[in-house]
Amino acid sequence: MEVYIAHMRGQWTPSHLKEWQQSMKRVADTLMDRPTASLTQTDVLHAIKPAWETTNWTARRVLGRIEQTIEQAMALDPGRFSGIANPCNNALRVLPRVSVPVRPRPAMPWRELPAFLVLLRQRRETAARALELLLLACCPRTGEVTHAP
Repeated sequence: MEVYIAHMRGQWTPSHLKEWQQSMKRVADTLMDRPTASLTQTDVLHAIKPAWETTNWTARRVLGRIEQTIEQAMALDPGRFSGIANPCNNALRVLPRVSVPVRPRPAMPWRELPAFLVLLRQRRETAARALELLLLACCPRTGEVTHAP
């Protein structure tokens, strides 16, 4: 993992690096002291399963991070991995499907919107302009707002 982090450090913000390291330590700590070439699908599943049904989003991200770390190791030292597939390759086929409960966010009562827009227009931040555009354009996609001139 440290080799992969060193490789990616220039592309990551400090907060992303911290979050990456913390989630790996929290979920995949049992894999950290093991040689990468010796990891099996069972090892990966054993590390991921406890978080899979409680914090599925984090577990999915960590599974991807484990996969990236192993791919990096395979690219750097292919001789150590000859004939060995990445143990993460079929992990999603083995892990149970988890339904993430959708909790709708409460909407602002429409009668409060004019007063909210007045307050929003008094703010100078770019985020206030983006939110105003979002509200006035009938909920476009996030990318359409963030890339608007």
